[in-house]
Amino acid sequence: MKCRLTFWLLAVLLGTMFFSNACADPNQYVFAVVGDIQPPGDGPYKQVTKDIIAQIAASPAKFVVFAGDLVSGTNPQRWAEFDELTKPLHDAGKTMYAILGNNDVESAAMIAGFTERFGARYQVVQQPGVSLILLDSEAKTDGYRDWDLGDEQTAWLQTRPWTENVEIGKRPLLFFFTHRPPYRSEIMKMDPGNKYGQDKSELAQMLIQFGADAVFSGHEHLFEKRETDTCTFYITGGGGGNLLPVGYYHYLLVTVSPGKPSFKVKDIKVKSDEPRRNPFQR
Repeated sequence: MKCRLTFWLLAVLLGTMFFSNACADPNQYVFAVVGDIQPPGDGPYKQVTKDIIAQIAASPAKFVVFAGDLVSGTNPQRWAEFDELTKPLHDAGKTMYAILGNNDVESAAMIAGFTERFGARYQVVQQPGVSLILLDSEAKTDGYRDWDLGDEQTAWLQTRPWTENVEIGKRPLLFFFTHRPPYRSEIMKMDPGNKYGQDKSELAQMLIQFGADAVFSGHEHLFEKRETDTCTFYITGGGGGNLLPVGYYHYLLVTVSPGKPSFKVKDIKVKSDEPRRNPFQR
């Protein structure tokens, strides 16, 4: 009787594995998202940032999207330090994409360093079953509080450039990336002096109307997500910048199944004993 039970359980297990494999999307793949890896001041990149890069390099991720704040300061030599930091990604054959963050635009030379490595300040990248719309939240800014995509970029968005060269009848997933989050995190909404500004609800609604499946942002050094009926907004600012009180160092692994189409997002925590900070201290 015991042998029969064991055989039956084994058969069920093998059948389940076969069914799962048969139903799995053979074109499924993974990519990584990490935000706010910038080093502190004039110092080097933190060890936790190096650990994150090493983990992504060793992961199954096909490519990486940096959600802004890759460097800091005004010295273009900082880009050489970024190149050294990300060498493991190059060596592992990971393609890198990026959007500008507020720390990346401190001087014309810093912006030039970005465009030399990543191309246009805003653009569309096509991957199997996914359109990545990389936006420039630094196009029109005034400190922490006020920012806008600007008229030119907004007009470009209205043309829906991600629809070009897409096979008729096959709608890809739409992932938008903007360094500054359209919806602020809950802790940043507690800002007593209104130092950091309000939600950009109009921008959020525009992206939803375009059919966004997900919006990925950084800027705020924590992980948070906000779900609507059709779109999830992620804040992933845990790549190395000083943490907010509820933040932790992390990166995201996004699994895409183009044939369905569907996706899953998992935040990967990375250990560090660094203390948190109060964002409202002046």
